[in-house]
Amino acid sequence: TFVQTQNTLANGTPATTLAVTLIGVGAGNLVVLWFKHEGASTGLTCTGDGTLDEGTYFSHGNADLHGQFFYKLSSTGGDTTYTVTLDAGRTFRRVIAMEFSYAGTIVFDAQSTGTGNGTALSSGNIATTGTEELVLGGSGEYASFTISAMQVNGLAADGSVNPDTAIYYAMWRRRFTATFTGAATATISGAADWICAAIAFKEAAAAAEV
Repeated sequence: TFVQTQNTLANGTPATTLAVTLIGVGAGNLVVLWFKHEGASTGLTCTGDGTLDEGTYFSHGNADLHGQFFYKLSSTGGDTTYTVTLDAGRTFRRVIAMEFSYAGTIVFDAQSTGTGNGTALSSGNIATTGTEELVLGGSGEYASFTISAMQVNGLAADGSVNPDTAIYYAMWRRRFTATFTGAATATISGAADWICAAIAFKEAAAAAEV
């Protein structure tokens, strides 16, 4: 169940950190962050509730547009500031954090990344393996176009964060109750270089009785 979201942006001045704060995070909840930056590729880490687990860091062929998911499967809880730290100062940093509550146990399931140029964004397919699944998409665009039609596996997102038509990034979410093979997709209003990623989490099977 979606709980809350916050986002932070920084523009042309290079720096090595960007932070976002969630107030009153529920103990045991899932937190997922999407981060993008411009400039040359560099190493990233995310801390705030310990060190967060990392999705795949990936880059556009233009060598100037990069993105990565981070996640905490079971949060400590409370007001939490998550800080993405870069190995070198970079411009146009963006971060979105989303919190979700759940019952039982969840685990990372799958991820995929895609890059291209044009108006149709796609993460490339993921093949999910759970019947209780949360899938998130994240994008970064190289121009100030409007983003729309945010979907996962051809179905409209349950919710999204697109802070402004000139902010160059977005994140969206969709819950599923059956497995699928499909992509996180979106449309931008003009052709540009873009990156797009998907990451999925599933309810873990209960341990067998002995």
